[in-house]
Amino acid sequence: MAIVITNGTYYICLNENGKHRKTVDINKAIQYDSIKQAKGYLWSHQDNKTQGYYIYDTEKERVIWKQVVRRKHRSAVTREMLYKQYNGRCQLCGKKLTLDDMTLDHVVPLNLGGADELENIQIVCYACNQLKNNILPEDFLNRVTNVFMYQMEKKCKHNLQWKCIKRLLKTLG
Repeated sequence: MAIVITNGTYYICLNENGKHRKTVDINKAIQYDSIKQAKGYLWSHQDNKTQGYYIYDTEKERVIWKQVVRRKHRSAVTREMLYKQYNGRCQLCGKKLTLDDMTLDHVVPLNLGGADELENIQIVCYACNQLKNNILPEDFLNRVTNVFMYQMEKKCKHNLQWKCIKRLLKTLG
C-alpha cells in the first residue's frame, strides 16, 4: 500500500536538507508505511501548512483518513446575500430555490483543501448537494455525465435519435 499525504494538489515531501515541504510531483512524496505513521505526521504538524491535507492510498486511489474541519456558521443575513448573489438558483442544476430550501456548498470541499470563505461557497439544492458530496467540480461534472449517459443508454439504446446524439456527444467529449 502506498500511503501519502496530500491536499489534492500538493504532496508532503522532504527537501535536500531533510525538511518537510510540498510538491506537485507524487513521485517525490513521502510514502508512509502505515496510516498511523501518516496520522502522526499530521497530528504533530497541526497548523495552517497542513490544513486541508488528508491521507491518500495511491494504489486503491481513495482517501483513507481526513482531518475534521470545523465549518463557520453562516448568519441569516449572509445566507440571504448569497441567495441574491446567485439569483436564488441552484448553481449545479439551475433549479429555482426558496431561501429556506437552499443549502450551502463549498465549491472546493473543505477536506480537499478548500477554504471556508464566501468565495468558495455557492448555493445548491439539497439533492445536488448530496450528489456532489465532497468532490471537486470537475469530478461532479463527470459523475453527472456518467449517470446521464448510463440512464439514457438503458432507456433509449434502440432509439435512432439517441444513437445519433450519443455519437455526437462522444465526438465532443
